[in-house]
Amino acid sequence: MHKNISLADGKALVRGIFAQFTSAKRRMA
Repeated sequence: MHKNISLADGKALVRGIFAQFTSAKRRMA
């Protein structure tokens, strides 16, 4: 497993999910 790639992809993935979560939260609010 490539930890460096996993870390970079992990950050990007978390940012994408967090962005969708915040946008969905704004829609419900």
